[in-house]
Amino acid sequence: MRLFMYLSRPIIVLLSILLLQNSVTAATVLNNVNIIDATGAPLQKNRHIIMRDNRISAIGSGAFKGSQSEDQVLNLDGAFVIPGLWNMHVHLTGLLPHNHALDDASHGAKVIRAGVNAMEGLRYGFTALKSVGEEGYIDVVWQQAFDEGFLMGPRVFASGEPVSPTAGHRGKVERGADGPSEIRKTVRERVQKGATAIKLYDVEMLPDELKAALTTARSLGVPVTTHSREPATRKAVLAGIDAIEHGYNISDETIRLMADRGTYYTPTIICNLSAEYIREREER
Repeated sequence: MRLFMYLSRPIIVLLSILLLQNSVTAATVLNNVNIIDATGAPLQKNRHIIMRDNRISAIGSGAFKGSQSEDQVLNLDGAFVIPGLWNMHVHLTGLLPHNHALDDASHGAKVIRAGVNAMEGLRYGFTALKSVGEEGYIDVVWQQAFDEGFLMGPRVFASGEPVSPTAGHRGKVERGADGPSEIRKTVRERVQKGATAIKLYDVEMLPDELKAALTTARSLGVPVTTHSREPATRKAVLAGIDAIEHGYNISDETIRLMADRGTYYTPTIICNLSAEYIREREER
């Protein structure tokens, strides 16, 4: 299954194309399209895209000429083709836009809502999601379901449950992992249960705990991101974290340090707005 998203005026449509498997020479062709490649290059007008063996094999100017009987040629009538979008910070069990109205729902309801959110995301062109913390490894389950082809959904990079010391995340974590040895064990458990990324609550972590998390994850080849605010953000960047989530009150100095070290930043603008705005939004 190969997924392409095209924007057909005036609405966004996700085109799912099942490539022919019986012949290595058969092609699926998107004819009469305009291409936005997201590199900053000018719009490529009046093109066609040829796909073979689940890959784009060629992009040509004008209308597609050659065709075999096995080829599937789709005339998209000037639609805009763009790369798949990524959601870099998502909690699949939550309501979107994010709020806490259904935090106390049953586990089963959260499992269903997570799958619906992921598949709805794909319908709107999000072909990959970075899940940054879910109870009961719900995001890992959906990651595996999509990877194994049981349902059609986006690629999910799942972290499972966050790694935190006791009383982490403003006291929301009642029983966490305390000390380097517990942190190492917890990171290993996350990966053992299928997480493909590690999410930390680093604000309350001591330096040796943060180092243990990063060293263990790297030994397993898994990237690490963290919910963070200053001054913990700067300490995490100096320790070698891969990415920062939120980065509340991030300083210009830390931003420069992140740029120098290649640390990724997900600013989550939707929840970095004023507390008054968020409160009004959740009431609505």
